[in-house]
Amino acid sequence: MDILRIAILGQTTTIQRLSERIQPHEDLELSLTTEDPEALYKATAQSSLEVVLLEVLPNCPYTVELIRFIQSRQSATKCLILAHHLDIAHVVQTLVAGAMGYLLIEPDLDDVVSCIRLVSSGKFICSAEVTSLLTALN
Repeated sequence: MDILRIAILGQTTTIQRLSERIQPHEDLELSLTTEDPEALYKATAQSSLEVVLLEVLPNCPYTVELIRFIQSRQSATKCLILAHHLDIAHVVQTLVAGAMGYLLIEPDLDDVVSCIRLVSSGKFICSAEVTSLLTALN
C-alpha cells in the first residue's frame, strides 16, 4: 500500500477537523500540520509531499506564491485549496498558479479524504459552487 504524505496549512480548528478525517486512513500520513507558511516552505524544500492542503486565510495573500513555490520545488506535489467563501478572482489565480482543486469547506469536510486521493492521482476537483462559477465564466 502506497502512503500519501500530506501537509496542511491552516487555522488550528481546520487542522483539527481535517486531522480527524484523515487519521483513520492507513494510506494517508499527516507529515506536517501548521499555521505558519514559513514552516510549509521549509518542509516543501526538504521533503517530498504528495498533497498540500492550503486553507485560504483572511488577510494572508501568500496562497498563490506558495503554490508557485511548491510547484517549482516539488512538481509532483499537488495543491488543494480549502476556502470558507467563494472569490472568483482568487479561484482563478490559484488554479492558474497550479492548484489541482478548490473546495469550499463549510459546513463540513466529509469529502476531503476522497478529494485528497483524487488530487493525488492527478484529477482536478472543485466544489459544485466553484464549478458552477467557472462554467458561468465561459
